[in-house]
Amino acid sequence: MNRPLAQQAPPASTAAERLAILDAVATALNKAVDLPTLLQRALRAVVERAGVDGGAVFLFDEASGELQLAAYLGLGRRLARSLARRPGNAISRLAARPETGVLVRDLSGEEQRPELAGEGIRAVAGIPLQSRGQPLGALVAFSRAQPRFPAADVELLVSIGKQIGVAVERARLYERERRRARLLETINEVGRRIGTILNRRELLPQVVHYVREHLGYESANLFLLDESGGELVLEAASGLGKEALTGYRIPLSRDSIVGWVALEREPLLANDVTREPRYHRPREDDASRAELAVPIYVGGTVLGVLDVQSSHANAFHEIDISALQTLAAQIAVAMENARLYEDAQRALARTRAFQEVATAITASLNLRPTLEHALDAAMGVFGADRAGIYLSDPESGQIRCAASRNLSATYLEEVEAYYNQAGHPSDLELLRSILVEDAQENPLVPALRDAARREGFRSMLFLPLRHYGPDIIGTFVLYHDRVRRYTDEEIALAQTFGAQAAIAIQHAWLFEAEQHAREQTATILEATRTIASSLELDQVLRSAGRCIADALGEQYCGIWLLDESGTTLTPYCLCSPPGADYDDAFRRLPTVPVTDDSPLHSLFWHGQAVAVEEGTELSPLERAIQQVFPFRSYLAVPFMARERLLGMATVPIMESGHRFRPGAVEVAMAIARSAALAVENARLYEQSQRLAVSEERNRLARELHDSVTQSLFSMTLISQALPRILERDPAAAQERIERLNELGRNALAEMRALIFQLRPAALEEEGLATALRKHTAGFQAREGIAVELRIEGERRLPAPVEEGIFRVAQEALNNVAKHARARHVAVHLEIGVADARLTVTDDGVGFDGAALGTGRRTLGLTSMRERAALLGGTCAVESAPNRGTTVRFQVPLNGQGS
Repeated sequence: MNRPLAQQAPPASTAAERLAILDAVATALNKAVDLPTLLQRALRAVVERAGVDGGAVFLFDEASGELQLAAYLGLGRRLARSLARRPGNAISRLAARPETGVLVRDLSGEEQRPELAGEGIRAVAGIPLQSRGQPLGALVAFSRAQPRFPAADVELLVSIGKQIGVAVERARLYERERRRARLLETINEVGRRIGTILNRRELLPQVVHYVREHLGYESANLFLLDESGGELVLEAASGLGKEALTGYRIPLSRDSIVGWVALEREPLLANDVTREPRYHRPREDDASRAELAVPIYVGGTVLGVLDVQSSHANAFHEIDISALQTLAAQIAVAMENARLYEDAQRALARTRAFQEVATAITASLNLRPTLEHALDAAMGVFGADRAGIYLSDPESGQIRCAASRNLSATYLEEVEAYYNQAGHPSDLELLRSILVEDAQENPLVPALRDAARREGFRSMLFLPLRHYGPDIIGTFVLYHDRVRRYTDEEIALAQTFGAQAAIAIQHAWLFEAEQHAREQTATILEATRTIASSLELDQVLRSAGRCIADALGEQYCGIWLLDESGTTLTPYCLCSPPGADYDDAFRRLPTVPVTDDSPLHSLFWHGQAVAVEEGTELSPLERAIQQVFPFRSYLAVPFMARERLLGMATVPIMESGHRFRPGAVEVAMAIARSAALAVENARLYEQSQRLAVSEERNRLARELHDSVTQSLFSMTLISQALPRILERDPAAAQERIERLNELGRNALAEMRALIFQLRPAALEEEGLATALRKHTAGFQAREGIAVELRIEGERRLPAPVEEGIFRVAQEALNNVAKHARARHVAVHLEIGVADARLTVTDDGVGFDGAALGTGRRTLGLTSMRERAALLGGTCAVESAPNRGTTVRFQVPLNGQGS
């Protein structure tokens, strides 16, 4: 029960008392590890020792990010429930922005929340809680007796808040680690259990059962890949009624969550499936709100997808991703083990035992664990005291010890030095296994006899590691400290083991290569997106240069463009790090002639990258360029589009002995190809802009010819004939005069319509607001669609801004009339000091966001975005099927109006 105010400690008035309070809070925090206990003890220390009547702690929920009441003390239930429902704007702002400082409010004599007044709260102090600069929430103290919080008390609360923030972060970290430990412990137990199931039909139902029951997920589902049909089949399911869907098939495509995961081999978390377009709803009564899926694969082969679901949004966290990935790896191993077990049932007992060893070797796709497994397994099977795996580097041809057991660094250095002697025939290129019973007396390599004696081993067994055939990738060597004699049967078994180890090593290499290729692909895709994000030639070329330099791990990249004659490459710009601007110096470089005898001949005529190594004799032109930019070597990459040279990128290498990363040149070439297409697109865009202007002029000319000109011609004929008709037949002349007036009025109307298209009269004379009112009124009358127009801050703006906003409104309403099938559209114009914002929202059918990339719809959108770019503003379109469309157009005003 809360103590009355008279029994509570008075406010701290001295530094010693405040220090004692801080010590008491620290002591309370240190006595608790779990978060609820920690917060309650901290609040009790604050309330009892700091002289306040009550307190509350608000924390941001880690999953939803919402501010929630985490603990309170000294408050009535009604006030606590109110704070839990709505912490209040002031507390929310304080918690979200700790840099704003401390909130202190004197509630006496002002309106306040009824709940506060009901409990007699007269003053409130709030401090932000944070750890390492990240906002965690807020601590709020309530007082009934004090009209204000003294500065000393506020400083005390700030110090307490810092302590609580650190303690909260520590408690959360402890909780995460404890949960992680529980998950890993459970996963290990689940893995141990499923690892004992070697019957595939029994394995899959047990997997989903264990995942649901032991890991606490509401629903667990296991999809397997049916490669023949290109589908994922739900082989086992548990929870949320998914059991009835067993056998359900989903096409293997990126349009579904599990399909995307299987194709990308990456986990996918959708904490709110209503906002995830890839969520596949199998039936109308599906209760799933959150879904997490991870791939199950071995090597380069995807076996299926492990999928868990919840009926609550924000149910999964990052820890669930890593936990399920670990479990998926165990499931993959279990499935592979089950397959191997089925094969082993049909083999001899010795082959089955040996296969278990091979499985241990192939359990990992990373090279280092693979080698470690192979060494340990071989030493265990053959009783070796030492072991080493020597591999040949595919690029340099050098022999190196990739992994070893119980071999000294000195011995390994001697072996590598011997086999890497220039021109020495490699004894590792063995086509069969060789047993050396006594390496100290009759060594295979006499030059290494002393090394063997110093190391202390006697027998050696060499096992060649073959690359899918006769080619040797290295050698597996087993060492025995005593003389060891192998039987023919043991050597045959060892040879099979060596073959398994070679396959495992090659799989690991392939996996590393696939990982590297994926990284390169990601680099190329990101570079392509960056380059293609603009239609401005200068921006395209500079983006391409930066991407090529980054791909090669360098700082500079020069861009050269082919001139109109097609005979000379002219320096355009030098992409350099921020703060370094060498464009002027680069543009003064000599031009590069496109000739047959040039060092860049293969670049000019065959579209190949040219690498000029350090020490190569340079041409006079290259030496002239080197005087300005002192490179040691360089790489030149062509910009080729449709087998036509557009330019090139040159990357100077300033360091001596530089070597590009494997595949870096290929990545640079791919980026250059994308850049070349972007350059062509930028040039075509410039041409299309000029053609659009020309076509608009032609259209206006046709309109004038077909309407106004014809009317004027008729008027001319009538006026010429009128004097003669007037003398002979005044009545007929009167008819001609009326016809002349009619033609004049029609010509005037046609001319006004054309002028309005160029610039509406209402916009010119009365301003944007009036023009919008007239246009929306005409739109409503013409199209039968209700229009709600709202204008805030009405005033005249610069003419280009008014015309840009009006044209965007015209285009947006035109799209509503053509595509939306809407009943209502809202037009909102807000003119502020810094900017003007136009929003057009309809309740029509909407469209998929993917439609923005194709079709006629984007013609108008492109026009609106171009207007935004010309005015330095932005234009965004938001839409979804059956949810209408919203166009947001914003233009900066720089504080100017008219």
